[in-house]
Amino acid sequence: MKCCGFLGAIPAVALALAGPLPAATPTPTASPCASVGSWTEQAPYPVVTSGNAVASQGGNVYSFGGLANNTAIANAYKYTPATNTWTPIASLPAPRGWFSGASDGTYIYLLGGVDQNFATTATLWRYDPGSNTYNTSLPAYTIPTYFHASAYLNGKIYRIAGRAIGTDYHVEVYDIAANGWSMAANYPFANHSLMAGALGGYIYGAGGNASPGKTYRYDPSTDTWDDAAIADLPAGRSAASSGVYNGRWLLAGGDVNFAISNGVIAWDPASNTWNNLPNMVQARDYLGGATAGQSFYAVAGNFGPGTPTNDNQQYTETGCATPTPTPTPALVSISGTVLYCSNPNLNPVPGVTMTLTGTASGSTTTDASGNYTFPGLPSGGNYTVTPTRSAVTQGSPGINTVDVIATQRHFLQIVLLTGCRLTAADVNADSAVNTVDVIAIQRFFLALSTGIANVGKYKFTPANRTYPVLGSEQTAQNYDTLIFGDVASPFAH
Repeated sequence: MKCCGFLGAIPAVALALAGPLPAATPTPTASPCASVGSWTEQAPYPVVTSGNAVASQGGNVYSFGGLANNTAIANAYKYTPATNTWTPIASLPAPRGWFSGASDGTYIYLLGGVDQNFATTATLWRYDPGSNTYNTSLPAYTIPTYFHASAYLNGKIYRIAGRAIGTDYHVEVYDIAANGWSMAANYPFANHSLMAGALGGYIYGAGGNASPGKTYRYDPSTDTWDDAAIADLPAGRSAASSGVYNGRWLLAGGDVNFAISNGVIAWDPASNTWNNLPNMVQARDYLGGATAGQSFYAVAGNFGPGTPTNDNQQYTETGCATPTPTPTPALVSISGTVLYCSNPNLNPVPGVTMTLTGTASGSTTTDASGNYTFPGLPSGGNYTVTPTRSAVTQGSPGINTVDVIATQRHFLQIVLLTGCRLTAADVNADSAVNTVDVIAIQRFFLALSTGIANVGKYKFTPANRTYPVLGSEQTAQNYDTLIFGDVASPFAH
């Protein structure tokens, strides 16, 4: 499997391949096949750019930064396939271009790139789709790079090669649980604008500027790169968008034999072969790409040197002309409970809207005991469950002067808050509790409409749960929640 091309393709691949891998869903009809795949233009990206980082999560496509007018930008957007619309999300903490990203199924990690002055960085930022915020306090990696590739596998983020002072060959690994970086075996040669991704317990790398036709497989258990484990590319390629689609690794566009291309290929792990797919509508390089739902999306990119676009090209496959029936999948369910973690009693939270997306979609509401169930889901499908609940209104029970005083006493280090209560006190989500939070909670209690930050809003942990290939009953799929500003008894729940 491959990933990321030069400017935009690097991020694309990294993101598209980094998160939980999409899988074809068994159905009584034909399996998707390339002969009936097609490309169409969808709602254009809101800005003209290239070198943007693209990822999919929760059935949506996320795009960050890039280069516009020959400078890095901080714009970021979410694409919702169901409505064919782009929505602005929180801007990056600082402009970035030629960088990459990877999703662990809950957060999106954004690595390195260049800033608005074309200074190379090694920053690691974590975007939370649930709260629409960035964590900028994660440790940076060692060698600042751009045009690198990245991928997520088994709780770790891999930063692979790229450009630094020269062209880099190092592979750095971020352990999410340990919150630290380490070095892995070097990439076989110094390279940038390559593609990389995770599939079947391995990391794959391909293409790039140094040897555009070469491919390699990295085995984390032996810390080695293997040339023979994956067939080389049929033609040299870099700067391509990339993603796993219908069980294959798809590379779209990029520079093929050093010319901007609309060609598309896919690697089949079962046969270890590359096959041609239908061409994109427009030839693009330095574009981002991601798989969301039943389609692959190639976003923005250049149509000529330094000439970015705002394309949003969608690739979708339908049933083959001669269907080969497969068994109807068994039905399974997802169920759990939503609990209020600020309250030591962990009381249940009723009235939470639980939204299901993926192979099947729908919604339900938690009952008086905080329980929810999605029954009758086809096994083998790809699902995401996301909890939401409307913010409490000002004057509602639960947020009052007691919370104001408790937050102030924490800030003064008289009585410290911990756990969910500490998180609930940080109402502006800046990882610190201070007078800004105290004042925001007080203004909410006084029914003032401004300066209240996130007071009254719910925060769920995790923000959602993803089930890439649902094969069995999923019970105890629980969520903790809190309300920003509700830090002391009596609690809202």
